[in-house]
Amino acid sequence: MAANDPQAVTGYLAEAVQRLAAAGAEVGLIAANTPHVVFDAVQRRSSIPLVSIVEATCAEAKSRGLHRLALFGTRYTMAGRFYPDVFSREGMVIVPPSAEEQAFIHDAYLGELVKGDIRPQTRQRLLAIVDATQVRESIDSVILGGTDLSLILHDGDHALPLLDTTRIHVQAASAAHPGKNQERWDIPTSLHPNQPNFVRSSCHEMCFKRRLHRPRPGKQEWRL
Repeated sequence: MAANDPQAVTGYLAEAVQRLAAAGAEVGLIAANTPHVVFDAVQRRSSIPLVSIVEATCAEAKSRGLHRLALFGTRYTMAGRFYPDVFSREGMVIVPPSAEEQAFIHDAYLGELVKGDIRPQTRQRLLAIVDATQVRESIDSVILGGTDLSLILHDGDHALPLLDTTRIHVQAASAAHPGKNQERWDIPTSLHPNQPNFVRSSCHEMCFKRRLHRPRPGKQEWRL
């Protein structure tokens, strides 16, 4: 993304989709927000349906009756059109932070969160940005538009709803292809004692599934 070469990103992701489809994947998801800048192009080249994190989050926001949503994420996500374009079709407005706030969020995201460096002062500044954006733009919610943001912010940390796109995306994928006699499930906060935020982090850039499996009794492993 930093090289500003969307065709290369599209080719990389489309090739991965096709390899996994050939291996038997029936539904796919790009488990990160920023690569959704080329989601439509990848979907056109895919032989299997893909579940969009943006469309899933839009559906969740619509079900909650939200209208003006701030968007936190990488610079590419906050400045991109892929969130506003989808949400505007449902009459909702995406509100990016100020340029200075975007710089802080982007730098904290790539410089701290993706490395697992969770700092209380960063959390406080992020919540302060929520406060400032609410006063300035009359937002009614915030989209955590980066899969690592849910490592530092959670719904309930602020009076406004904080939409966890990681959780929303996986639930949408589960609903899209739950498997025979399988109920929809929620992501547990702790998935593995040695890696408590595996699914909630962007250590996986892409996951494709044939079926989502519940852990066996006495086990804490979740498999996609």
